[in-house]
Amino acid sequence: MHRGGSFLAIQFNHDCRLERLVRRAAVLAVCTACLPGAWGHADSAAASPPEIGAASLQKRLDAAKPGEAVTLPPGQYAEAIVISKRLVVQAEGVTLTGSGGDAPVVKLAAEGAELHGMAVEKDAAGEAPAVLISADRVVVDGLRIKSRSYGIQLRKSSGSTIRGSVVAPTDDLKGKSARQTDKRNGIDLFQSNANLIQENRVTGMFDGIYMESSHDNTVLSNEIDHSRYGIHCMYTNGTIMRSNSGEFNVTGIMAMIVKGAEVADNVFTRQKGSVNSQGMLFFDVQNTRVAGNELTGNRVGLYIEMSRNNVWEDNDVSYNFVGIQLLDSQSNRLENNRFVSNVIETQADGSKDNELLHNYWDAFQGLDPSGDGISDIPYVMNPFFQRLTKGIPAYQIFFQSPGMRFLESLFTADAKQWTQDREPRMEPFLSSSASTDSRPNPWSAAETGIAGAALLVAALTIITLMGVKKS
Repeated sequence: MHRGGSFLAIQFNHDCRLERLVRRAAVLAVCTACLPGAWGHADSAAASPPEIGAASLQKRLDAAKPGEAVTLPPGQYAEAIVISKRLVVQAEGVTLTGSGGDAPVVKLAAEGAELHGMAVEKDAAGEAPAVLISADRVVVDGLRIKSRSYGIQLRKSSGSTIRGSVVAPTDDLKGKSARQTDKRNGIDLFQSNANLIQENRVTGMFDGIYMESSHDNTVLSNEIDHSRYGIHCMYTNGTIMRSNSGEFNVTGIMAMIVKGAEVADNVFTRQKGSVNSQGMLFFDVQNTRVAGNELTGNRVGLYIEMSRNNVWEDNDVSYNFVGIQLLDSQSNRLENNRFVSNVIETQADGSKDNELLHNYWDAFQGLDPSGDGISDIPYVMNPFFQRLTKGIPAYQIFFQSPGMRFLESLFTADAKQWTQDREPRMEPFLSSSASTDSRPNPWSAAETGIAGAALLVAALTIITLMGVKKS
């Protein structure tokens, strides 16, 4: 009886525990069922965000009404989008990688559309850009673009603004020079007028900013480096290029067949990695003003060929291998420019009827009996070496050799036709935009003082420890 009662008690306790377990399991199941996404969406919620987000981005844009502001959810999306109505699209934290083919990742095709803050990556080579603008008065601001082809293209777009964006090649192309066949310009305009390109940075592309058959554009405060041409103009009128800077490009600014441009307050240094490197190159340029630019440490500071009716004034051309090359150019005015510490100060040939006045040439020994700061004898550019090396470049090895200087002194044919500054300055001057701080190899006053103090301490220590030998 006792054994039977114990068995019943044990059986009763076991049943109670089983009942509690069943109840807890039921409660847990109900709670789990109440969690978000528990019904059939659990798998899709765990799926890769790009597939879901990619579809939702274009849908969000399509669902918005013209004039609305649309904020896209952050994330990475593997799809291209088209903004085909006037929307203000905020895309901070959004990365768009396209569909994988050679097509624009982003296309802005509506007048007045705006896109802000998006990262765009195009990994396919080809003709299509990462971002294509094909409408007027479009604004793109703060984009971060990596592209294996073009960065931003404008095609028949007028009045648009490209501002505060960064354009670079894909990671595997960084540090590699782009070839012309790569079709990899940073910001590329064709038949696009009156646009503003401001405060962008372009690095490692073919041409940083390229404009062809595009007029009255303003290129302001951009930075371009490690590209072929920093800013390249072809067949353009009325372009304003102001306060841009660049280094380590083949050429800083390249202007060909350009009319009515303004090139002011730009700084281009260390364009010297190629035998064709120049700070600025002007070929067949007319009615253009070039003022207040700083060109230092380049292979050639200013290269001017077949250009006429232009003004170069208040430019600082210093520490270049060649200061200025002036070839086959007429009716230009060069005034108040400063040429300092260039290995070859000038090379001029075939250029007559130009007015050179009040420039400073540091290698020139002038004569100023009146003390007005202006030399009474002109600065004359002997074309002998330029003509000699133009025909046989190998003769450049004799540059500044005693024999070459002697031959140059004997060459006086057509001397009246040589280019000359008839009133060169005796003393250097600095324009408002030219600062000595950015010149190559500057030692600050503090650094110089520290170095001097260190040498003094070292000298005193040696004298104290070793004494001075008496004779």
